[in-house]
Amino acid sequence: MSDTAPKYTECYVAFLDILGFGEFVARSQDEPELLEQMVLALNEVATTTSPEAVRRDSTSGELKHWTVQVRAFSDSIFLFIPTESLLVPHFLSAVRRLFYLVLEMGFCLRGGVTIGSMYWSDAWCQSPRKQDASESEKKTGEVEIYRRFGRTDLPIALGKGLIEAYTLENSVAVYPRIVIGDKLFTHMKGFENGENQGNSSSFPLCNSTSDGTYPKITEFVRNDFDGVRFLDVLHPRMNHTDVTRKAVAKPSQSETVHSAEMNVVTRKQRLKSVRASITRAMASATDSRVRMKYDWFANYFNETLSRDTDEGLNLVEPIPMTTEDSE
Repeated sequence: MSDTAPKYTECYVAFLDILGFGEFVARSQDEPELLEQMVLALNEVATTTSPEAVRRDSTSGELKHWTVQVRAFSDSIFLFIPTESLLVPHFLSAVRRLFYLVLEMGFCLRGGVTIGSMYWSDAWCQSPRKQDASESEKKTGEVEIYRRFGRTDLPIALGKGLIEAYTLENSVAVYPRIVIGDKLFTHMKGFENGENQGNSSSFPLCNSTSDGTYPKITEFVRNDFDGVRFLDVLHPRMNHTDVTRKAVAKPSQSETVHSAEMNVVTRKQRLKSVRASITRAMASATDSRVRMKYDWFANYFNETLSRDTDEGLNLVEPIPMTTEDSE
């Protein structure tokens, strides 16, 4: 096998599923405006700002640039990036962002996040020097750009890691929660006890305290009633500020100007939005299995308020639950 042959690489992998999407697609057959909304929503999810990292390769000394790969297919979304990037908090922050984005569209996400092997193309993490050389080679025609069976840098999602993440989503998650696999949790603990290179900071997943420190990243993993670990997307310290890339075409200058905008959302705004989404879903759910999922979400929301000693119940009211709901 040559050095340039396709290969598997250890990655952080997330498999996310949009709950209730089948009903939405069925309705869109007779309501064209819903189809437009669905296409726009999936494009927004697939093109959400991807976290990046630049690190020097310990062997070659070259700078390597990684970007989280995002793939969307129907109601499923996949994300992955090599563990060599050490972007655990950034990766989970991207998952958190997708969770809220989909919730604002009127749906919930269920998923699994783990560590596993994935096909990874070096074209997705080339150093600036390699990229420049590649462009030069394309111009002079000194290298073969296409192989007989096609390119090797196309947006492919393939590997055992994806299957393992799918299994967590399909067989373990059950409710609208993002399950943290055992491999990933052990890896996260490794940052805290010094077994892994890097630090245990949870930035940008969370906000810093008044003294500029950050909690450990494992504090954002919660154990549920059934022993399943999941990403605590409602954690009181969760960061709700995202950076959005914006491109504005300027015909007068014959160019497109790119900029970054801060989308600042306060905790109170986030809690009010989540509460409204849950109550709407509970009111419209006619299937008992669907209602069970939103009842879990409502209980999780209320428990979050009760343990948020600094703000919590002072910001929004709990979701009313009947006796049957809370059982």
